[in-house]
Amino acid sequence: MKWLISLLILLIFTFSVYAANAIKITSDKLVYNGQKKESVFEGSVEAIYDNTTINSDKMVVYTDENNKPIKIICTGNVKIVRDNIVSLSESAEMDIKKDIAILKGNVKIWQDKNYLEGDEVYIYNKEKRVEVRNIKDKKVKIIFYPDEKVK
Repeated sequence: MKWLISLLILLIFTFSVYAANAIKITSDKLVYNGQKKESVFEGSVEAIYDNTTINSDKMVVYTDENNKPIKIICTGNVKIVRDNIVSLSESAEMDIKKDIAILKGNVKIWQDKNYLEGDEVYIYNKEKRVEVRNIKDKKVKIIFYPDEKVK
């Protein structure tokens, strides 16, 4: 279970660092609304930050008065890759101010051989807490391998 918490904290850290560092985002289309402080990227969206890549069909980035991202919402075929962690979901919402990430819709997360699956994953970074939920009669699935101790 230790790996799961470190995996998900690393995943949320991916989003929280966006507030302070540059991101390269490419897409087929961009619509910016200065009054709403909203940038809408559509079509083959790819956001790259250091060793993190986020792909989705659509990404909406909300910024504060200093143009720092405060919320990111990705929808459609969301894939997040950072180091040896890969997550897939239908949507992802990162509230940078609250330091919370919510992955929804057939969520799958891999870290090496370890695996987590659920309908919704809530990551509360400040509390170092993770909730994995399923809807209806489905079960949460987790496969993990204990850390091998160095001899």
